[in-house]
Amino acid sequence: MIAWFRNIQVAYMVTASLGGIPLAAGSVLQRKPILFLFAVLWIFFFAVLFSVIAQRKYAGVIKLMNEECRIAEYIEQTNKILNRCKNKKARNLLLLNLSAGYLNTGNVTCARQIFDRLMPFPDSARGAYEKAVYLNNLCLYHLLVRDFENAELALTELKKTIENPRLPQQQKNWLFDFYANRSVSLRMAKGDFEGAEQHFQLAAEKQNTRLTKIAVQYELAKAYLHAEKTEEAQKVFFSVAEQGGDSRYAALAKQELAAIEKL
Repeated sequence: MIAWFRNIQVAYMVTASLGGIPLAAGSVLQRKPILFLFAVLWIFFFAVLFSVIAQRKYAGVIKLMNEECRIAEYIEQTNKILNRCKNKKARNLLLLNLSAGYLNTGNVTCARQIFDRLMPFPDSARGAYEKAVYLNNLCLYHLLVRDFENAELALTELKKTIENPRLPQQQKNWLFDFYANRSVSLRMAKGDFEGAEQHFQLAAEKQNTRLTKIAVQYELAKAYLHAEKTEEAQKVFFSVAEQGGDSRYAALAKQELAAIEKL
C-alpha cells in the first residue's frame, strides 16, 4: 500500500536508505554481521510504520465517499491510486470501490466500464466477499438502467454468494442488509410498495455511514411519497439533499422537492 501514495513511498525510501544502506555497508566493510541484522530491522520497522501511515491515508480517501459524500473527489483520488497500484489482488478491490463511487453519482457508463476491468474472483473467502460486493453493485447498476430482470438475477446470485461458508458471519450480516435493501428497492421500482416504508424506517436506524444512511432515507422518502405522506417525504428529501453532498441521492432529492413545491 506504500506504493499507492507517491509522497509516502518517497519518504519510506529515503528513511530506509538513510539507515539501511550505511548499516548494510558497515556490515561488509567492518565484517560485522550484526550490522546487517540492524539494517534489516531498520528497513522492516519503517516498512511497517509507513504501511500504517498509508492505510490511514487510504481510510481518509474512503471517508470522502462514505462519511463526507464528496464522491467526485473520492473518484479522482481512487483513480490516482489505481494508476499506481500494481498488485492484482488490491486492484480488484479498488475497482469495486470505484464502481460504487460512480454508481453513487449515477454515472452508469463509467460503472459498467469498471465492471469490465475486474479480474476473475478467486475461490477463497476474499473472492467470495469481492463477488458479493460486485453483485450488489451490479444489481444497483441494473436498477439505475431499469433492467429489472437482470437486477433480479444479480440479487439471486448475491444471496447464493452470501451463503458461502467461507464468508465470516460479520460480512454475511453486512452483505445481507444490502441484499434486503436492494430487494425492496427492486419491488418499489416495479410498483410494489408493500412493507417498503416499514423496512426502510428500520434500515435507516441500522446504517453506520452517512452515505448508506442517505441512500436508505431516499428510498424511505419515495415510500412516503407513494403513500401520499407528502410532509414526511418532504422532510426526508430535505435531509438527503442537505447531507448528500454530490451524490445522486442529493440531486434526486432536490428534484423531488422542486416537484413537491409545484403541487
